[in-house]
Parts: sequence; structure tokens; C-alpha cells
Amino acid sequence: MIKIGSIPKVLLLVCALLFVCGTADAASYSLKKVEKLYARKKYEKVLAELRLLEKARFGKNGRLNFSLRNDAAYYHFKLSSKIYLNRYGSIKEAIGLYERLLALDSARYYTSQQQYEVFREHLQKTSEVTLRRNQVAITRKLVDALARYGDTTWIYSSVYPKRETLHLANKVALREYLKKYDYSEIDKKALAVKKQSSIENQAWALTRDYTYDFEKVRAIYIWIVHNIDYDYTYRIYYGDETFKKNTGVCSGFSYLFKQMCEAAQIKVYRITGTAFNGIKTDGHAWNAVEIDGETFLLDSTWASCVKEKTDYYYFISEKLLSRTHKAEEMY
Repeated sequence: MIKIGSIPKVLLLVCALLFVCGTADAASYSLKKVEKLYARKKYEKVLAELRLLEKARFGKNGRLNFSLRNDAAYYHFKLSSKIYLNRYGSIKEAIGLYERLLALDSARYYTSQQQYEVFREHLQKTSEVTLRRNQVAITRKLVDALARYGDTTWIYSSVYPKRETLHLANKVALREYLKKYDYSEIDKKALAVKKQSSIENQAWALTRDYTYDFEKVRAIYIWIVHNIDYDYTYRIYYGDETFKKNTGVCSGFSYLFKQMCEAAQIKVYRITGTAFNGIKTDGHAWNAVEIDGETFLLDSTWASCVKEKTDYYYFISEKLLSRTHKAEEMY
């Protein structure tokens, strides 16, 4: 039973709930109105209506009535209208809207539309201008925003010349950076390293001069590709024997690569499955390594057999490798 003295509190709670529901409904109604204006291409009115909606978020007491933070439609209507009007205002604000939109689950429904291609072209051109003006901070914001959608640009290597300051938003952009990295000095040093007494010593000799995992991986990969031959007698399957005799089948290559990476404290995987070599499909084994939390593929066996494709099979994309390789197990 509710006591007499508690009735005002109950009424206050009910009123508060009704008010919250009312304001939420008002926000929903306003966004529907915005959607109709947007469909009629009334972009100025869309922005005006959104400004009113933004003000209505807060009541007289300063408390938040409703939030638009997780509403993808809100960010879409606002940024898209600015794109169509060619009126971005502050580039930082435009980037903020774009990044927030991409962070939401329904982003792809919106950002695959034509107007966002125009926006990304605008970001690309603006980044080239800011780079010429030596405005590094804003250029980084621009290229990071491009990376969040998967767009890559040559400007990365200009604004992130040092690996320790590299901040890339996704795997596609990171792979692009690593594929185009100048490995000439690393390759030269790796090829000059003599055969050591053990796999562990070989890994140490190859990687001791490097700080970053991707440099160490490259040195190990190059050494294996150029020092281990394919065993056409099909007798050598394990890493130790492959290292000792400088030859092995794909199993031996993949085991050796894994053992050397593990000795260098690199997170590495061995992948088994099948591969089509142009004539027939056979069992095959290759590797994957983890760089900056992302997993990248490589095939030292096929690179060794066709050395002209050393770079091709180094950090090759899943899409390209899947044309010939079918993974079954990774461990």
C-alpha cells in the first residue's frame, strides 16, 4: 500500500516518465519531418530543423531530454545536406560527423551512397592542400577519416614517416602502408646473414637490429624464400630438418617460418588447407602473422618457387589468396 506522504514522489516519477516519453516521441517526429524535407531536397530546411532538434535536447533545468548520439539518421541527414550544399563549415566538424556515423552499425547503408564518395574526394583534396601547407595535425585527421572507410592514400607515408607514430584505422590501410614500405635495406641485410647453428640463433641474427615486428617478419621471410629450396623428393616435412638441409615441402617451410617467428617473439600462425597451382589442387600449408592487432597472410613456399612474386605473397590480401588457397585450419 502506498503511504499518503509518498504520493507526491510517485506523481513526480510518473510525470517525469511521461515527459521523457513525450520528448523522445518529439525527437522521433522531428527526424521523420527531417526525412521528408531531405527527400524533397530541402537541404537548408533540413539543417534548420536539425538545429531546432539539437536545442530541444536539453530542458530548462539543463538536463538531457533525449540523445542523438547513437542515431545514424541524424548524422547522415546533417552531413549529407552539407555535402549537397557544398557547405562543410569547419572541416573538423565534418570529420567528426563522418567518423561518428561510421562508428554506428547502420553506417554502410548511408555511406555507400553517391554523395559520400564526393565527400571522400573532398577530404582527399583537402589533405593534399593541408600537406602542402605543412599542417600535419589536420592532415592526419583527414587521412585517418579516409582510412575508417577503407580508403588509402599516398599521404600516409608523408604524415606518418615514423612507425611509432603510425595510427591507422583499419586493416586495409595498414596493409597498404606495409606493402609499400621500403624494405630494400632489410632485404639486403637478411640476404647477407650467414647460416647459423640453430633456428633460434638464425632468428636472432636476422631480427636483432629491428624494433618493429613487421621488420622482423620481413627479414625472416626473405631469408627463408632465398635460402630454402622446395623438396621435390617430398620427404622433408618439418621445420628442424628443413632448416638443417635447406630444403622442404610446404609443410617444412611453414613450420620453419613459425619456429623462427616464435623465437623472435612474434605472434604467428600456421595455416593448412588446399591450393590450386594451375594444374591440380593439393594439400598446402602457409602462414599468418599478427601486426598491430591485425592478422596478415604470407606464403614463403610459393614465393621461394617463384621468386619474382616474393612481394606478391608477402602480406597478400585474403581476397587475392583465396583465388588459389582454401584454408581449413589455423593454429
